Amino acid sequence: MNKIFYFSATGNSLFAAKRIAAELPGKLQNLLACGGEQVEAERVVIVSPVHAFGLPAQTADFVNALKTEAPVWMVLTYGGAPMGADRAAYEACRKAGLDIRAVFLVKMVENFTVFVPVPLRFGRRALKKAPARIERVTQKIKENAAFEPKGKRSGRADSEEGRSGWNQMGKRFSVAEDC
Repeated sequence: MNKIFYFSATGNSLFAAKRIAAELPGKLQNLLACGGEQVEAERVVIVSPVHAFGLPAQTADFVNALKTEAPVWMVLTYGGAPMGADRAAYEACRKAGLDIRAVFLVKMVENFTVFVPVPLRFGRRALKKAPARIERVTQKIKENAAFEPKGKRSGRADSEEGRSGWNQMGKRFSVAEDC
């Protein structure tokens, strides 16, 4: 059986995880509901957004706590530019002792528009192309594709130091009950 774990803040990664789970029979589970128990599976797939050119803290914590002998594939959704997040995620999985086979990047809708508003046509284009992109990634996972991301690491593996600046900026935002 396959296990597909996901973290999704705005829905992009959940959309991708559901599409992958439809093609890779197994269990779909929010990684926030897992606490480091041993995972038995044929394959483990982790679906996560890219945050600040690396893994969100929640995903990084999950990767570090994950215990499995199964091969692992990671699917990262991003809106703007991943900036080497695939390489950083690959290295984080290796450092955690996981049998990481590949990290895939899937372009989705940009939803961090604090600095630059994104024209609606870009979002529509990304949404139109997303299912085919996810299908290609799923096929590669089915084929047990294995490869290391190319290029040097320009993204960041998650760390307290890397998060601090973004956490400070995040304190200026708030969420209302009607969101």
